[in-house]
Amino acid sequence: MVIEVTFQTKKDAADPHSHFKHIEFFECDTLPDKPTIAKKLSAMTKDFAEDSISISEHKDDDPNRMRRSGLRVTKH
Repeated sequence: MVIEVTFQTKKDAADPHSHFKHIEFFECDTLPDKPTIAKKLSAMTKDFAEDSISISEHKDDDPNRMRRSGLRVTKH
């Protein structure tokens, strides 16, 4: 399964007018919870506001096809 994680940086999350979000894709067996994703983003040295994290299944569930198209899909 491929999941889509969207989040805002701490600066963007502090600005009530900012709607900009970053997207990361992960390949995993089950839908992880927010604390697990927060740990993964921290390990990737991403700047993120933990309360802005959103996790959902991605419509394209083939990580290899996504990689071939140039998207980064991180194994969880």
